[in-house]
Amino acid sequence: MFMYNGYSSYDDEIQRHSICNSPLSCNIPSIVAEKIAAPYLTHIYELIISNRPFSITTDKDFKWTLEIFAFGFTCEESSIYQLCANVYVEWLKVFENLSANSNSIPPILREKTEFYWSQMFWHLYHLFVIHDEKTADLLTKRMYTHKVLRQLQIMISQTELSVDLWHILLQVFLAIGDTVLSPSYRTNEECTAVMSHRLVPSIYQVFMAAIDKIRIPPGLWRTFRDYTQTWRHRPAVVYDWAQLTCVLTSTVVHKLWWSDFIPLQYVCTETDQGEYTQKVIDSLSLDKLVITWIQFLTILQNPSECGDVSVFLQMPTYSSQLQMNANFKLKDFTSLQELPRIFVNVTKAIGMFVDIWLGKDVDPSCLYSPKPSNNSIAIMNENTPSTPNNIQTPRQSIHSLRGVPSSVQQHQQTSIPPTLRTTRSQIDNRKIPLPTNQNLSPMTPLLIATNRSEKPSLKTIHINHPTVNSLMHLYGSWILDCCLLQIKDRHSRSSLLDTSRANETEKVIDVQNERLMDEAFAKSFATICTIFGNAQCDEFIYPEYLSRFYYILQQGLRFYHGDEQRSQTIIESILLNSGDLFRINLRGINILIPLFLDAIEYYLHIDLQSYINYNLGIVKGPLNTSNSTIRDRFIRIRSKSIHILMSIISLPFHYQHLEQHLFEDYLEKSHDVQTTTIKTFLEYRLRIFPLLFSALQTEIDITNTQLLFGTIRLACSLAAHFDRQQEQNEDNVKKDPTAGYVSHAVIQICEKGTNDSQLFLAALDTLISIVTDPICQLPIDTWKNVLKRLCTFIDTQLHRSPKDHTREMHSTCVATYNTLVTLLIERPMLLDDYENLYKLCEIIELGISGEKAQSADRLVCKKDKEFHPASQRVAEAAEYLMFVLFEHKAVLHLKNDICRNWLDESTFANTTFKYFAINGNTLFAMTELPITDNHGMPTILLLCRGLFGKNIWTLNFRHNPLSTSLLPQNKSNERIEYENGKSSSPPANNTPIDHRDRSFLSHGTKTERAKSELSIPTLNSIIKRDEEKLTLFRSLKTKQISIEEQANQRAHLSNEKPQPECKPPECQTHFQSIRLFLSHYGFGSLDAMYHLMRGKHWNDTKLFDRLQPRIHLLNSDSETFIDDIKKLDQISPILHCTGQIYYLKKNQSTLDSSFSNMKIPEELNPAFLTMFSQFGSVVEVKRHCGWTGNVETSWKTTAKAQSIDTNAISKTLVDIDGKDSILYWVDLTTEMAFYLPHQFSGDNQGSEMRILIVWLEEFRDDLDSILPAQEQSGKPRDISIIGIHPLRNHLFRISLNSNAQRMQSACASIPLLDGMVIPLHLLSHYLRQAVYNLSRRKRLEDSQSSQTAYSLRKSRITKIIEKYQNQIHHPDEFFQNIFFLSTTKSESDTQSTIHGNSIPVVQL
Repeated sequence: MFMYNGYSSYDDEIQRHSICNSPLSCNIPSIVAEKIAAPYLTHIYELIISNRPFSITTDKDFKWTLEIFAFGFTCEESSIYQLCANVYVEWLKVFENLSANSNSIPPILREKTEFYWSQMFWHLYHLFVIHDEKTADLLTKRMYTHKVLRQLQIMISQTELSVDLWHILLQVFLAIGDTVLSPSYRTNEECTAVMSHRLVPSIYQVFMAAIDKIRIPPGLWRTFRDYTQTWRHRPAVVYDWAQLTCVLTSTVVHKLWWSDFIPLQYVCTETDQGEYTQKVIDSLSLDKLVITWIQFLTILQNPSECGDVSVFLQMPTYSSQLQMNANFKLKDFTSLQELPRIFVNVTKAIGMFVDIWLGKDVDPSCLYSPKPSNNSIAIMNENTPSTPNNIQTPRQSIHSLRGVPSSVQQHQQTSIPPTLRTTRSQIDNRKIPLPTNQNLSPMTPLLIATNRSEKPSLKTIHINHPTVNSLMHLYGSWILDCCLLQIKDRHSRSSLLDTSRANETEKVIDVQNERLMDEAFAKSFATICTIFGNAQCDEFIYPEYLSRFYYILQQGLRFYHGDEQRSQTIIESILLNSGDLFRINLRGINILIPLFLDAIEYYLHIDLQSYINYNLGIVKGPLNTSNSTIRDRFIRIRSKSIHILMSIISLPFHYQHLEQHLFEDYLEKSHDVQTTTIKTFLEYRLRIFPLLFSALQTEIDITNTQLLFGTIRLACSLAAHFDRQQEQNEDNVKKDPTAGYVSHAVIQICEKGTNDSQLFLAALDTLISIVTDPICQLPIDTWKNVLKRLCTFIDTQLHRSPKDHTREMHSTCVATYNTLVTLLIERPMLLDDYENLYKLCEIIELGISGEKAQSADRLVCKKDKEFHPASQRVAEAAEYLMFVLFEHKAVLHLKNDICRNWLDESTFANTTFKYFAINGNTLFAMTELPITDNHGMPTILLLCRGLFGKNIWTLNFRHNPLSTSLLPQNKSNERIEYENGKSSSPPANNTPIDHRDRSFLSHGTKTERAKSELSIPTLNSIIKRDEEKLTLFRSLKTKQISIEEQANQRAHLSNEKPQPECKPPECQTHFQSIRLFLSHYGFGSLDAMYHLMRGKHWNDTKLFDRLQPRIHLLNSDSETFIDDIKKLDQISPILHCTGQIYYLKKNQSTLDSSFSNMKIPEELNPAFLTMFSQFGSVVEVKRHCGWTGNVETSWKTTAKAQSIDTNAISKTLVDIDGKDSILYWVDLTTEMAFYLPHQFSGDNQGSEMRILIVWLEEFRDDLDSILPAQEQSGKPRDISIIGIHPLRNHLFRISLNSNAQRMQSACASIPLLDGMVIPLHLLSHYLRQAVYNLSRRKRLEDSQSSQTAYSLRKSRITKIIEKYQNQIHHPDEFFQNIFFLSTTKSESDTQSTIHGNSIPVVQL
């Protein structure tokens, strides 16, 4: 700070005026002078009280009067300086306009106010001088100095002084400050110590008032700065400097940067001029405000020196006393013992300055009060070490893992990490006594203080905050000095000379103050990490700053044995403020990975109780730290540690074999760098994976556990992708030791959330994300274990007492059923295990009926079971699982299934359908096809609309099995080959098929079997188990055959009359196919007709009624019938999601400005185009039958979609706008639509969550700020935003808005988490899964307050049945209504019907 170089100081002038030259002081003995002055001063004071006029009218007389006052202020007789102070306080009113009528002011003083007060101001200086050799009433002196200061400030605020008088007044205040504040003090009760609390804010406020009135010369500012350098051992100097500078800084930020930023208000409890000072600050112009801010910011020169005792020992006030008196000890100076508290305030003040510039909220009350407290702290025994030897640090056993696979335990390190190794010291643990005569203010223990100062602050909503370079220009040297001071302090303690003075230097700071120093160092590291952690991702930072920052972190992350508490405090402070360092493009930051892993390893391995015991053991002295405070801090440290792992977990797989030199090799080894230890990035995965698994075992916080879920999910994909690359590139691939961790982590995820419903939802999302990953293929035994645990969880939950059944608990059960559905679809091999099938059937029965048929207590028959499900939602979820279980094919024809779902009556031209309601929850639409389509046998077309969707079947009647040409294998052989693993699917039919059957066979299920069917044992498998019995049966059969042949021969010989040949009758050509179907399935039985025509209600309590099929004939002739059927088809039974994709360039602040970016794809990031192309396939909205992202254009029928004749053309990014085309992705449980909207329109997705995927060229902290103004100002909507920011290393940082995170309840965005860094090859898949999980969670939450799709379909079907049910009074009426097709039509009519009823092949 050289801003005052070249300007002369006013120190000589101040020292000259501070000497009293009164004749009474120099020429007359003090006793005589007091006798002369006292009567005269009493007379003047009586004139003032009685308001009588003064007789003094000449300059000579008044000058003699001033000489008496000059002596009176220097006199230590309290009665004399009281009279002087009272008179001057009254005469100060001469500057007021209302004093013209007062006789208490001499006329000569009115005439020459400026002339005389230029001398009288210096008289006031002597009132503040304390003479050690005289015993004055110090309490009285403090009272009158306060009175004078108050009147001076009132006069200053209400009066317009001349420039010269201002200069004199400022010099007087500096002289007073130098006299009172510069000397050292040995107790807090000394007069100067007490006076400093009132004097310091007065000096700052007087200078602020002068700034508003005049231009203070630079020489005076230099004098002020030079003096304050000797005042820094006064707590009030730093405290009031921090308060005032924070206000100035916030006001500068408000006027210069952000007009919406609320500046701090200046508040001073020591004076009554705080409001006036605030008005002065507000009234300053921007230029003057910035200059004033700089002047006050630098007034202490380098405030970091407040933590260095050696700097103060070089000051004359200390060095002279130590040289003159050898008996003086440094611990006798209270002013030196106050330095740690002052140093803490310095570091906190710098941290607040930085936070203000970053737009964060600050709390000036976090500063320690400059006033000492009356509470005494406990006196420690001198023999008590600061760190107890009987407390065993948990770091010795941090590598022990529970449940780690033996195949990977060999990779665990058993020694303490390199950066935690012992730094040998030349001295033992310090033994520092607490002075017995010292009363310090009660300092909050370190854990509490740092907890208060490091509480998470709100994210800044400003995008134009200062750069790292600018903040380092302002505060960098101070912060670096503060951080490096701990190195100097540690080295000085390790190399102390064996001298008495050196020993005293070691003991000058007691244990309590040492903890304050720890807090100050921790705050310094936190501030510098905050500065670099808020760097923009594309920001240029000077290499000099980066290198110093990395060196600082290298020193701070080291663990020093013998100084455990300070090392731990600094490491924790670094971790708490370094969560973003590895995801903001800092050049060379990866060199710190080993250091951070060493630090993180301790906090992720240790459990909470061990951490609490360790901290309670090392903190000595008065301990007010509660377990909850330590617990909260420990949880936040683990959270930041997990965030760091989340940022670096992709690096080993991204850089792989890239070599890296260790940081410490550069700093600590003297040999050539070429011989240093070299590691590759890929080796770090052997440390990160065990860390994640161990952290999951010891984690107790819900939010942190969810972060671990997402990080482990990412680790699974990275490891699986790496294994696949290794298999493709190498022939003999060794098994990756991380594979064992992944399988164990999946099991641990299942167990982790069983005690918390919200956490269990996050665990289920993680399992779904892993099982649906095509790359991450875990052993089938792992998924069997998962299935078993999920079934056990449902069983346990539904068997809890009724008082424990809540909507939240039922939601977890529903989510678990849905997870089992996904698990069965993705891993159909699970159904090959009979035990799995049995467990699934048990929980299905439990969910639907509320009770299992077989339990440990009893066996309940179906006929005796009462249906009492836990809730309707649970029953629906169990029914859905049953539906999937019995419909899931061994071979999935997904595209054909989806096509068939969007066929309806309009697809089949010239066809009449009959409608039936089955069992009150299913609608059948049936029509008869010509017999020529089935070799003369009856055939029907069936449209089945149920609770879980719509299916279309072609049912062919056969008297015998299909011919060999059509079906070469029987069902048993097909199942046997599947079980023996000869074929993954039933063999294809190579025999030519008649063209007329091809349209049906393309959608048929003749050669497909459900997985549940394949689990039924075949005859051959049973025979193999009973081979002996089979051999006996064969011998008996052989004997029986011979006996029967002999009997036939005898019968033939006894009756030789020829018997007529039996011939089969002619095939019928007249069928009622619908009647046959209903009869075969029991819907046309006489009992059903009896109940139907008499209108009796079904009684479920009777076994006979429960087993009877229920059927109703529906009247389809109504005009509104087809419309109601279409409304039913509009209710999609599966989850439909939408992702709106935006591209936000630099300098684009809202989404409204991004719509034109897609017109020029060449200007977009190529990675964005790659990501976008992997979301799905391009389909045209007007030809698409599924979900389009818009309720109005979705779920068209196939006939309507194919009626639009549009030539297939290539689509550009502009065309994929949700109106012309979309990207479509579908599986058995979800269909998704992605598009690039051209405008931010209203919600057209129904009740589904609105999800925005935003590509950010420039990273944004607050994603909600990019929404259009009307969305931000209006009522908050259910909008989730996923931000993607490309990093320079070609990885991608994920950011989520608060609605997408929802970490307080359960994270719904897994596998994506806020702050995650992932590679490009996983990006699109993870985004799809995040969109799916967000939408699924929204539907699960809505199911608690609204109906599910299952309930909506059921309600719609019930209304259709009630509205269109035909009342039947006789069985003949029912059968007459279904006998509506004639099979005796002409051949021409038959051919036309065939053409009209053929099922088209739909192309998606």
